[in-house]
Amino acid sequence: MEVKLKPPEWDLGMLYIGTSDPKIGRDLKVISFKTQKFMNSYKGNVCKLDNDQFYTALTEYEAINALSIKVRSFCDLMRLKKTSDHTLLSFWQNTSEELNRLSSLLTFFELEVSLIDDKQYFQYLASLPLKSYQKWFDKLRIARDFFLKEEIEIILHKKDLVGTEFYGRLFDEALANIRFDLDGEVLTLSKILGKLGSNNKRIRKTASKVFAKGLENNIQLTSQLLNVIIKDKQIEDELRGFSHPVSARNLENEINDDVVESMISTISDNYEATSHRYYAYKAKRMGLNFLNYWDRNAPLPESTTSYITWETAKTIIVEAYQSFDPDLGKIASQLFVSNRIDAAPRTAKYNGSLCSPSIAGPQPYILLNYKGGVEDVLTCAHEIGHGIHRVLSWDRGFLMSQPSTILAETASSFGESLVFQSLLYSLEPGIERHNMLANRVENLLNNICRQTAFHQFETKIHSEGREGALNVERIGQLWMETQQASLGPSFRLDSEYSNYWSYIPHFFHSPFYAYSYAHSSCMVNSLFKVFGNDKDRFRKKYKNFLMAGGAITYSEFINMFDLDASKPTLWKNGLETINDCITELEEYL
Repeated sequence: MEVKLKPPEWDLGMLYIGTSDPKIGRDLKVISFKTQKFMNSYKGNVCKLDNDQFYTALTEYEAINALSIKVRSFCDLMRLKKTSDHTLLSFWQNTSEELNRLSSLLTFFELEVSLIDDKQYFQYLASLPLKSYQKWFDKLRIARDFFLKEEIEIILHKKDLVGTEFYGRLFDEALANIRFDLDGEVLTLSKILGKLGSNNKRIRKTASKVFAKGLENNIQLTSQLLNVIIKDKQIEDELRGFSHPVSARNLENEINDDVVESMISTISDNYEATSHRYYAYKAKRMGLNFLNYWDRNAPLPESTTSYITWETAKTIIVEAYQSFDPDLGKIASQLFVSNRIDAAPRTAKYNGSLCSPSIAGPQPYILLNYKGGVEDVLTCAHEIGHGIHRVLSWDRGFLMSQPSTILAETASSFGESLVFQSLLYSLEPGIERHNMLANRVENLLNNICRQTAFHQFETKIHSEGREGALNVERIGQLWMETQQASLGPSFRLDSEYSNYWSYIPHFFHSPFYAYSYAHSSCMVNSLFKVFGNDKDRFRKKYKNFLMAGGAITYSEFINMFDLDASKPTLWKNGLETINDCITELEEYL
């Protein structure tokens, strides 16, 4: 009999032993000293440096940033452990302000590098050590048309602490402090969300309405925060010359606006064949004429609700990566035993999951809220995928190891798919396999159709918000329109559902991040089709992609696997996986 062990908590002592650790102050002094020295040595002179001098400058710049990331990571991770702890929040605020002040002094460097002329650029690339930084050079040169004068860049950089970062933190605090009274039991956000997937209809209905009421009590605050974030983004977009709200995110991802639009329109044009079709199946399977919004996460009849222990989850995930490639399996195993995973749900802990970089070593820190369901196993597999990506790209250094968001999410979603396939293949044909297949369809619909609807919602609120502040009713109306379109006619959305947008963290922390999930899930489904054609060749290519980190552009990634993102075919191929799964499910009825 397997022992049910408590999910682990991480050990941040590998960074600092606590907020009062004197090493934090010493590291800040080192950063300050090196920053001032760097500025005195290179400001206004970057284009005059020869190859050796420029390489020296780059290594100094990387070292300063690496140490800064170490301090910043520790601050962020401490805050996420308990978002309502005012001592931790003060520590985070004070340390962030100092790091922000110091990093603003380095603003000049990338601005001056972006303006290096072609002759100097090719001269630098002729040097072998500098050649490895080409993608970093190229990214700056592509972005230079959107850079502003140094003094304006510094102002924008400094105001982040009292702008988007501050309002994102306030959102986290407000959400963590809400308590939900369910039948006399007072629940945190994490626990009430767990009730929304209950196999007891009364519990999930009551929990959904209690959840909606809790969000409603905060809705004036969250709507004001959202409006401020929309306006903040509008101001910066207009200063930089971005014509569309999503364009800044696309530039960061090195993907063209029209490619993203092609993906979004292809997915939404296929709502009827994917999400609408599945939810019609689900309603029929549950013996209902239609689904209420509290049925979206409901388990299907005869679904098992057994708890998957943490030890079992570890085994499942490691073995799935191992079966694909022994090296990836080894890294996954190391991530589980390195005391860098915080998986246990706790009061006021950040309600979500993430993989944070740490420059104290190649292994990152991973935050989860593990409750023992299949979705929790897949979420863990997703974050382990991020971790493997970071480990394999570590040797490229600070500037070149960081992949774009869209490629980072592709790597993590690929790992998630490996684990699901492992779970599915372990089951014989029958009700258990069909329910696992339905679980996967719902996961893909959440990642593809739901995230596409999120993107469409963001597009609408940011476009309308540029003309004036949006009231609660209008935000709710746009939310209901985009959600109903994605869920389809089998769903009935009651009026209280109009507030459900207000707990989605990406709307507040990272506008237009959501489409990266839709992209990565479609992309991964297409990649698995390529994988089936020549597995050995694919494994080699895929590992090269992971090891490249930030040294591979989006177009190079697409070409590596002989794909074409400019045509709807790629996205339709990604959606075929969902359609095939639904066909198998419908045959069971």
